[in-house]
Amino acid sequence: MSDSTPIEKGLACPKIDTYSIVSNLKGCEGVFEASALEVEGKIHAFITPDTVDIQRIERHLESSLDQSLVLPASYHRLPQMPYTNKGAIDEEELVLWLKRSVTENTSTEHLLRPAQIHVREIGSSASSISSVPLSPESPAWKDQYLESQLPEKRLSKPLRNLRYICMIIYRRIFAVIFIANMVPYIYLLLKGTDCPTLATACSINMLISIVIRQENVVNALFYMALLVPRSWPLWIRKNTSKVYHLGGLHSGCGVSATFWFAFLVAEASLDAVKNSTIRPGEKIISTATLAVSYAIMVLLTVMLSFAYPSIRRKMHDQFEQVHRFAGWTVLILFWTLTILLVSDYSGPSIPFAKVLIHTPAFWCLVIITVSIASPWAQLRKVKVTPEKLSNHALRLHFSHRNNPVPGSFVRLSDNPLMEWHSFATIAVPERNGFSVVVSKAGDWTGKYIASPPTEMWIRGVPTRGVMNVAHCFNRVVIVGTGSGIGPCLPVLLSAARNNIQVRVLWSTPKPRETFGDEVVDGVLSADPNAVIWDTRVDGKPDIVKLVWGLVQESQAEAVVIISNPALTKKVVYGMESRGVAAYGAIWDS
Repeated sequence: MSDSTPIEKGLACPKIDTYSIVSNLKGCEGVFEASALEVEGKIHAFITPDTVDIQRIERHLESSLDQSLVLPASYHRLPQMPYTNKGAIDEEELVLWLKRSVTENTSTEHLLRPAQIHVREIGSSASSISSVPLSPESPAWKDQYLESQLPEKRLSKPLRNLRYICMIIYRRIFAVIFIANMVPYIYLLLKGTDCPTLATACSINMLISIVIRQENVVNALFYMALLVPRSWPLWIRKNTSKVYHLGGLHSGCGVSATFWFAFLVAEASLDAVKNSTIRPGEKIISTATLAVSYAIMVLLTVMLSFAYPSIRRKMHDQFEQVHRFAGWTVLILFWTLTILLVSDYSGPSIPFAKVLIHTPAFWCLVIITVSIASPWAQLRKVKVTPEKLSNHALRLHFSHRNNPVPGSFVRLSDNPLMEWHSFATIAVPERNGFSVVVSKAGDWTGKYIASPPTEMWIRGVPTRGVMNVAHCFNRVVIVGTGSGIGPCLPVLLSAARNNIQVRVLWSTPKPRETFGDEVVDGVLSADPNAVIWDTRVDGKPDIVKLVWGLVQESQAEAVVIISNPALTKKVVYGMESRGVAAYGAIWDS
């Protein structure tokens, strides 16, 4: 059987399913892109690149597809797929080529002309389409991308701003959680209720808000998202990869808990002047219970105020300290409140312990306490081997743990009670331990770059972050700016082992001088044609145009970016509004 001619097969089975064929073709090792068309009762498969092993692909389909399905009558290897101006595979072009090759009796040596990126000028008519050749070997290819016009964004401006900015998954989860709480909230406000019921509602929301941030829970959620096979349809993987937006549960339940507690304080204030029916001569709510309730309400209000995005950005260190110390105080006070409420609402004839263990808030507090305490139970001071890369960057090597999952981060501190900083773990295959890259971004990082540490405090376990979602895709464009290459590097180093095809865009000043040869060579080992843009030499590029060019060139399924908030939001919006899945940090924790 020759690779250069179509492989003819008999069509013995009646069921035609090109969708299943394409999904299985995309799951074959070495296949970049695939399409399957039914033409005159036969299925024809088209595969890129033109170096794939047709016999191996044929055997893969025969063993993996249901026996009731029709197999392709022919397989055609192409250097690149043709695309429409909307970024979809141009099936009409494939059919025309197929008919032309049959008429001219040609083999697959007569391949489609090299595919092109079709781009439409913004605000222009449909006729003003230009083409940019896909030739990364050409020294001017980056300039061609930058000079080209991006295609029009999907949807009208109000709709796309609503969809891709105002109502991202995080905010949609927040809205669902908050509305789900407000329905029973309004019902009980109108119907009437008691403080134990309100304490239960508040404690359930607090439980969800805290547990969803617990490191082991976060890792489990990412793990489940990555269980989705890469052969499954892209729309499923695009949505499961939004797992890092589940912080919407944290904020939604946190805000809802505060609202429920405000209701509890109001109810307790009313009950504090009403006579108890089970304890003659006393009020329903004791003075101690009321005082603790008001103290918790003050602390929750302060925490919520500091968590407001604009205040949090300006006062991040204070936000963390308030969240930590006020949160611990609220936990202690809530335990006190629960015990006081059980005492206030239980009669002398019922044992206190029996009432307590039948109180939902009690068990919620048990789980909350364990969740908060568990990372601190793993607090330890570890040895660090520093490697000064430059006056702007430092690499710290750790040996206490081997090879964290690519796309995870650790928290480091020199003062555990006051300040913590998160850094991406860089695990080098077949090498013990891991490292982190510290880039100068403020007083704390500047201090350690100037005087490298030999010991650091570390808390909890390495936790998966947004870069981990790159493993959900077969082909991905990874974008980093400055020290953002740190979180990208472990995914890049493990890409070949995990059968992920990557293209890299790294924009940074003086890459080798700042980050060293090992980091730069690591990037190039994953993508020999990586775009490493020296901003000191070429200035700042139009990242969105470069990313779009790389997406079209590599036929990537997704983009993952690690950068500053402004650029991350710009690239994610620029890609998603044009139909490309894009992922970046949302700074919600």
